[in-house]
Amino acid sequence: MHVLEEHLRKIGNEVLALADAIAASNPSQPDQPEVAIKTVSFDEVRGILAKAAHDGHRKEVKELVLSHGADSLSAYKDQPDVLAALVKEVEALNA
Repeated sequence: MHVLEEHLRKIGNEVLALADAIAASNPSQPDQPEVAIKTVSFDEVRGILAKAAHDGHRKEVKELVLSHGADSLSAYKDQPDVLAALVKEVEALNA
C-alpha cells in the first residue's frame, strides 16, 4: 500500500504542476463573467410571437418558426434553446 500511496501522490503533484504551467502560459485571458441565461416559457414565447404577428410581422414570424425546422411553434415546446432564439429573432424584427 505504501508504494501505491507514493505513486498516487507523485501523480497528483505532477497534475498540479501541469495545471500551474497551463495557467501561467495563459495569463492574458481573464476569467469570463458568468452570463445569466433568461429562460422563457412556451406560453411567453407564444405571446411574444402573437404580438409580433399582430403588429404586422405575421409572415416573418411564420418564417422564423419554419427556419428552425418545424411547421408550428408547439413543436418547440420542450426546446428552450429554440424558444430563446425565436424571442431574440422576433425582438430584432421590432428593432
